[in-house]
Amino acid sequence: MVKTQHNEQKGQKVNLFLLARTAGNSSMYGKTYEIFIESLNSEATKDTYIRGLGRLHKFAQNHEVKFSTFDQLLKKSKDEVNQLLTDFLLDLKNSGAKAGTVKTLFAGIDSFLIFNDFEYSSKRLKKLFPPPNKPGGGEAYKVEHLQKMLSSTTSKRVKAVVMLLATTGMRRGGLAGLKVGDLEPIEDCYMITVYRNDVKEYVTFCTPEARQAVDEYLATRDVTPDSILIEGRSKSGKIQPTLTEYQIDNMITLLLVNAKIDRVKTDNRYNISMIHGTRKFYRTALRKTRYIVDGNEVPAISEADIEKLMGHKNGLKGLYYTPEVKDLFTEYKKAIPYLKIQEHLRQKDVIEKLSAQNTISEISKWEILEKLESLERRINDVKTGKPMTPQDKVAIAKKVLMEYEPAALSS
Repeated sequence: MVKTQHNEQKGQKVNLFLLARTAGNSSMYGKTYEIFIESLNSEATKDTYIRGLGRLHKFAQNHEVKFSTFDQLLKKSKDEVNQLLTDFLLDLKNSGAKAGTVKTLFAGIDSFLIFNDFEYSSKRLKKLFPPPNKPGGGEAYKVEHLQKMLSSTTSKRVKAVVMLLATTGMRRGGLAGLKVGDLEPIEDCYMITVYRNDVKEYVTFCTPEARQAVDEYLATRDVTPDSILIEGRSKSGKIQPTLTEYQIDNMITLLLVNAKIDRVKTDNRYNISMIHGTRKFYRTALRKTRYIVDGNEVPAISEADIEKLMGHKNGLKGLYYTPEVKDLFTEYKKAIPYLKIQEHLRQKDVIEKLSAQNTISEISKWEILEKLESLERRINDVKTGKPMTPQDKVAIAKKVLMEYEPAALSS
């Protein structure tokens, strides 16, 4: 197999995805292998399965149950395959591989054997997996992280990618497959059809801020509805007809380095997942959206609508709950203030909110001031005669204001 090297931050690492692609395009693994790989629809799944099968093939070269092609593997007995897989799993486990890594590598092997109707002791072998470890990547990007990313690049293309990932919650695979025609203007936003004509198809939206970033990028190109939304780029910068998930990973990796965003690494996982961190930012924003009802905070967007906007099927609940696009957009708009990234837009929101809360009439203000002065005189007379502290004045002011505008204070 051909080994391709690339720079990842400061170190040299094997480009596993390109390595997998090389293996997947050759016939060295046999006909059954090629047919199996071609049966997979997702490019991400192909990469994952190719990597797992490649690891098994490499391990088998020094094992008593050796095989050159997977056609030969399928001709082995059940006991031989069980022994090979047992030793393979133990080798991974003893080398310190985590539960998630082992599970991922084994998924392609298991699927290949099932696809070819080969019976083996699947349940028994899976008991050899390492115990689950606490998953990493559980945190979301903060607004400050996204601001740093945007300020660390002058590329309109890269800015559009960051904006879309953060304000739509799309997975990298959804973004990679988008065409210009998948975006439809709706008010000052875009409605986006993700995974069009696929079983995973769903509709989401992007903010006005993200739409502006996309429009500025598209203005640099001649596009049609069938044009890829985000162009692919080779290492040399040459434009490519498709955008791959691997290219998106590289794009964000470079941004994290240039923006000097520090993530905490535990074992092989970071506290903030490189791409999934934007999806978590999006979900967090949707769940932050609240109403104040009788002094209590309640969600402004239902969990069912959040699941729809995330592209989750949500079982039977999702199957029977099919809101119209306009209703889903109404829900999405509630979260736009929390999805704004650039600081000047966030500050503008704060000013507008404060202005909206300033509902006390000028007459009421004078009445409040008079009442405060009266209360101050009474307190000074009745108690010790000492002047009120600033804390006393604030407490009294809040009490008086509640008589006039309780809603203003509770919001």
